[in-house]
Amino acid sequence: HLDQLESDLSELANHLSKGRKEASQELEEQIILLLQKLAMPNAKFVVSQVINDAFSEFGRDTISFLFSANKHVLPQEISEIASGGEISRLMLSIKSVISDVMALPAIIFDEIDAGVSGNIAHSIAKKGRLISEETQVLLITHLPQVAAVANNHIFVSKQEINGRTISSSTSLNKEKRIIEISKMLSKENVTYSAIENAKQLINEYN
Repeated sequence: HLDQLESDLSELANHLSKGRKEASQELEEQIILLLQKLAMPNAKFVVSQVINDAFSEFGRDTISFLFSANKHVLPQEISEIASGGEISRLMLSIKSVISDVMALPAIIFDEIDAGVSGNIAHSIAKKGRLISEETQVLLITHLPQVAAVANNHIFVSKQEINGRTISSSTSLNKEKRIIEISKMLSKENVTYSAIENAKQLINEYN
């Protein structure tokens, strides 16, 4: 009886491994395509699958994501090779694919734009806006390009009261939103050019 159970378990694990292998190829293609759109033309993304002898509650596969952003560099563990900006774009790509497949009701990007600027920030903003057409997106950012893409803007601040750090949030109307994005553009000194730039960024997406 025990031998039969082990045989059944092995069959199920093999079926799961096969399904993962097939799905990983499509995942690799989708992630690479998204990374290329985020200004990483030479990006490589590989799903490493190692089949173990021992079983676990997840089958008997060990899955790792390997990555490389440059030509002639073999994919390695993400934590060992990717910069902050590369990790940001990689996570955006992975979460984008997951949201498409799983139809998530909401998805959170916590400073997904860390380490990027300029045209790459615009690319991230556009991708975030595209995802929001199918799924609610909550995006924490310090970049004006990304903040400008939102339908709604919530300003979060912290202050110390009686030795405690208190966080507060405020939903911004159109005028206050322009001011806050202007501060992002001009380092707290709100200039006329910064205000006009903020209006232009907001109008570009809304």
